[in-house]
Amino acid sequence: MGLLFPFSIIRNVQVYARKLMSAPRRLYNANSEHEILRTSLEIVTGSHRMPIVKSYSSQGFSVGSTKIIGPVAVLPKGFFLWKVKHKESITAKSLSLFSIFLPKIDILVIGTGHCIVIPQPEVLKLLKLNGIAVEIQDTPNACATFNFLLEEGRQVAAALIPPMALNSSVDKMPID
Repeated sequence: MGLLFPFSIIRNVQVYARKLMSAPRRLYNANSEHEILRTSLEIVTGSHRMPIVKSYSSQGFSVGSTKIIGPVAVLPKGFFLWKVKHKESITAKSLSLFSIFLPKIDILVIGTGHCIVIPQPEVLKLLKLNGIAVEIQDTPNACATFNFLLEEGRQVAAALIPPMALNSSVDKMPID
């Protein structure tokens, strides 16, 4: 014989579970963000919202209604922190995660900060072998390109590093 629970208890458990899974939260102290790099996954499941990159700053990005500190990987249905410290650490290993997602990513837009940095040839070869086209731009243009391709309904992903060279009057620039 199974356990019987009153309906109100089951309803409360469901509401509690929904509250836990609703909004992403940073799990580390903002003061130690450069000491501890963690990758956490935030997937927008069961939603028709697109993860539009709304703004960027030298600290991070605003994707949808979520502020993200540091580099970010954005997919058509979600986003997560991307464990890359700086543009020189973009390697085949750090980009290999884009080849495992389903549905398959067709285009990867890489934002390398305030200036364009071309990754090593083996990085580009890995993406080409997986059938992923690559667009390398400075981060402000990469954000706009990603948003445009996403709005077109393309299977696009973005790997974005915050631009470090912003003056205080232009910091937190919205994407037009």
